[in-house]
Amino acid sequence: MQTRLRPLAVQAIEHWKEHLPQKYAALKQAGTLNSEALKAAEMTLEQQATLIEQGIPAEAAWEMVRETYLFLPEEEGASEEAPISDGYRLNLELNKLIQEL
Repeated sequence: MQTRLRPLAVQAIEHWKEHLPQKYAALKQAGTLNSEALKAAEMTLEQQATLIEQGIPAEAAWEMVRETYLFLPEEEGASEEAPISDGYRLNLELNKLIQEL
């Protein structure tokens, strides 16, 4: 299973380095960057699998969960424009509702 997680974890690390420099630096300094990226990838795949089991197509499930753990919104001040998208907000609300089921 770890080989399945590795590409997603690498993508998460790259995303965090570029868009969440404070989170990236803190995790790197704590020595937990790789383990947190692997955990984020695992949680993403688990949530995606749960949605697929509920009848949601794989691509739609991926779209719904990828920004929850892996591709988080940009930290404020990380670039000139770092808004939280409406899609991300809706995704958070949807995931909250799913977890309540």
